[in-house]
Amino acid sequence: PTAGGESGHVVAHPDNPDIVYGGSYGGYLIRYDHGNGDTRAINVWPDNPMGWGAAELKYRFNWNFPLMISPHDPDTLYAAANVLFKTTDAGQTWQAISPDLTRNIKEKQVSSGGPITQDNTSVEYYGTIFAVAESLFEKGVIWTGSDDGLVYISRDGGQNWEDVTPTGRSNGLPKDIQINSIEAHPYDAGGLYLAATAYK
Repeated sequence: PTAGGESGHVVAHPDNPDIVYGGSYGGYLIRYDHGNGDTRAINVWPDNPMGWGAAELKYRFNWNFPLMISPHDPDTLYAAANVLFKTTDAGQTWQAISPDLTRNIKEKQVSSGGPITQDNTSVEYYGTIFAVAESLFEKGVIWTGSDDGLVYISRDGGQNWEDVTPTGRSNGLPKDIQINSIEAHPYDAGGLYLAATAYK
């Protein structure tokens, strides 16, 4: 066994690979210790979103919301909904370190399914952060990419955020494109790679 569920990201503690953090749909988050078999639920927010449309929730977690351990501090774990959260105590407490970093289009957050059964398992949730990366060179330089086409950067550990979404005819992103993946450049302190898809 390991942490998480069928849909989530999984990250291991860099200094103790027995400790694994794994996400799942609905914002569920587990800390699993392979050394002693201890399992702890460390959800960022205690709501059970099943059956609710995303617009009715305080925080919108995607089906496979991103998790990231800081490359500068193995005890700093990030988890993303429509805002970015941080813990430094293995998920005992969480702090929101950003505002909503999505377009927050309410028309895309209505309840799906029906008319008898609602089909809300967070796979249908939009207006979420889909990717997160931290600079390998400078602690606290963090990028996020949303499923509705926004790229943000914080240069001070989440105190301030700037929209740096590529725009323009030659290098711009189509509006509402899903930012699937972002990676900090391994050699250029200001560099970032991103991949996006427009299939949804």
